[in-house]
Amino acid sequence: ALAAEAGIPTHASPQGLWACRYMAVVLAGLMHGLDRDEVLSMDWEPLQRLRRSEPLHPEVETVAAGSFRQLKPPAINGSGYVVKSLEAAIWAFHNAEGYREAVLKAVNLGDDADTTGAVCGQFAGAYWGESGIPTEWLEGLARRDMIEQPLVGLRSEEHTSELQSRRNLVCRLRIEKKKKKNTERHNIVTPHLTPH
Repeated sequence: ALAAEAGIPTHASPQGLWACRYMAVVLAGLMHGLDRDEVLSMDWEPLQRLRRSEPLHPEVETVAAGSFRQLKPPAINGSGYVVKSLEAAIWAFHNAEGYREAVLKAVNLGDDADTTGAVCGQFAGAYWGESGIPTEWLEGLARRDMIEQPLVGLRSEEHTSELQSRRNLVCRLRIEKKKKKNTERHNIVTPHLTPH
């Protein structure tokens, strides 16, 4: 409910409010270190609970059901329409190996690139963390102090350490999974063909 309320000043349509709710659930899962494929699954339990509380708007349901998996540009586009921006941002995030790639995919769709990039950046930041953001992008921020100052002391040291440990573990597991996938891809055995 709070996520929807946050969207009211700028996106009070039913599609906008449901996009906010869906995005908040996905972000919460990613920030807790859950795997991207799990959180973006149409069967993910927190998403099922959200649906049970009230059916998602049909257009947002299409995104939650995985439209971003089947579509490619130009069918994926970062228009100014809230559902299309959400779909494009998730498409870019889902199809990237890191923060930089995700955000660049999002903004390179064109149209309302700043919105699509900002939405995708939230997903990517929740998943890869601040350490995933390219250093040169952080260093180039105007008034970075205004962004970082409110964060000081927001979490206790113990909580921050615990969260960082969990993120480190998740990153190691992702790297191991990627290495395994690459190894399996390169170790495909082709059958020996003998002439008849």
